[in-house]
Amino acid sequence: MLDAITRPWLLDLLSGLFRPYRRRLLALSALGLLASLVTLATPWAASQLAEGLLAPTSAGLFVSGALLLLLILGDAVLDYGSGWLMGTTSHLLLLDFRSRLFERVHQTPLIRSQELSRGDTVNLSENDVHAIVAFMVGSLMELLPSFITFFGALWMIATISPTIGFLALVSIPPFVIATRLLGRRLRPISERLYARHGESLSQLEENLGLLQLIKSRNMEAAELRRYRTTSSAIFKENSAYLRIDLALTPVTRVAGAAGLIVALLFSAMIDSAHNVSELVRLFMYAGVLFGPISGIVSAYGGLQTTLASVDRLEPLFSAAPEDPQEGKAHTFRRAPGVRIEALRFGYTASSPVLKNLAFEVDAGDFVVLTGPNGSGKSTLAMLLNRFAEPEAGRILFDGFDIAAARRADVRGAIGLVYQGMPLLDRSISANLNYGAEAPVDPDTLAETGLLDFVSTLEGGLAFQVGPGGTMLSGGQRQRVALAAALLQPRPLLLLDEATSMLDEPCQRRVRAHIAALTNRTRIVIDHDPGAWPGARVVTLANGRMTP
Repeated sequence: MLDAITRPWLLDLLSGLFRPYRRRLLALSALGLLASLVTLATPWAASQLAEGLLAPTSAGLFVSGALLLLLILGDAVLDYGSGWLMGTTSHLLLLDFRSRLFERVHQTPLIRSQELSRGDTVNLSENDVHAIVAFMVGSLMELLPSFITFFGALWMIATISPTIGFLALVSIPPFVIATRLLGRRLRPISERLYARHGESLSQLEENLGLLQLIKSRNMEAAELRRYRTTSSAIFKENSAYLRIDLALTPVTRVAGAAGLIVALLFSAMIDSAHNVSELVRLFMYAGVLFGPISGIVSAYGGLQTTLASVDRLEPLFSAAPEDPQEGKAHTFRRAPGVRIEALRFGYTASSPVLKNLAFEVDAGDFVVLTGPNGSGKSTLAMLLNRFAEPEAGRILFDGFDIAAARRADVRGAIGLVYQGMPLLDRSISANLNYGAEAPVDPDTLAETGLLDFVSTLEGGLAFQVGPGGTMLSGGQRQRVALAAALLQPRPLLLLDEATSMLDEPCQRRVRAHIAALTNRTRIVIDHDPGAWPGARVVTLANGRMTP
């Protein structure tokens, strides 16, 4: 367990996460310690009041009553203050943690981040991050006050009855063992439960994106059954978790109460009789013991859940992040030459997609890459953008190895459009300008007809396209994506089946426009190379260039 909570990436993450809130956390600790002192003082004040009530003429009766009331009021104020501070601090930490997760998703190499489903990623942000923050700010921050309260109450009991104090002390190890045995069962259940939640979110996300397909194949009932099956599995795992988690506290309290009764009976047989003041303190301090024990037991269960969350976060946070600014700053000139040298890459070590690939594109040249499915065309496009790194070989822009350049500079030189490219849930204008260094002028594409349809939309360029561009047709989405790449002055144009959804007249205009762009190097991936006038054809097959 110690290895699990001392992982370097986790320590670095928590250190950076909690450092800005250290004053809040120190204040929360101070409030917790004050609350422990008030809790320990209350039974003593109650015993003094009880003793005074037996002798109403006592001068200290009203003083002891006022003191007890003051302690109760102080406990309420501390409870409110610590609750507010804990709630606001937890919320700030939660938002910060989610921001760090959001940042790490962007920093993770694309080829690796694609291994996570959207449901898994949402589950990490919503559930796992929340579990870690709740444990760190809730259970962990309350642990020290719980120990102080417990041992303080135990000491006060021992001052009244050493026998009862000793019996309470020796009963601790069985509690620890029982808690450990029960708590250890929570971690695998928690892992399965969170996995099911991720599966549920993935199914929902998938169905929202495939409603047209689902309806066209009459699969609504089947998808509902699949979702309900996952929901039933979630309920089953959650029930198993609750059975253990909810049993920890009552088992502790019942066992503690039974132990106290046995201790009192045993003490009565061997000790001298206790006065009323002592009996009040005994019973109240015994009651005080139950709260800290429950808190400690609950913290152990929370630790098991937190460790399961840490395991799920590790793939994202333990890997070295991709830094777009890492490398040598290099501004690529207009229309760079591209040289591919002995390039090798595979998604698995045993199945390379590109095998010793080599070819050259002159500055300002126009090339169409073609070949059968799986020949490595889109993989090459991914490597050109440095979404992944080749296992061997080099890619050079104007003789400069892009592996040595900043990723931001490489990607800033490429106007990328791929098949089915989604749009941002913003206006058409925002999509055209996304990533542009200066506002673009859509009128410069008038001859292509790419944006002719915009005049028919309410608001024109201000029209909101919806999530992924769903308020537009597939062809209209592709037109906007193409227009953005053509309007932004990036010297290398990289198109992967980027005109497949356009009607034939628009295709002809766009292809003629691209053919005339002498100020850019153009690499087009297409299964129909003859449709691109003036382009040199490069054919890939089995990961190599063919004659």
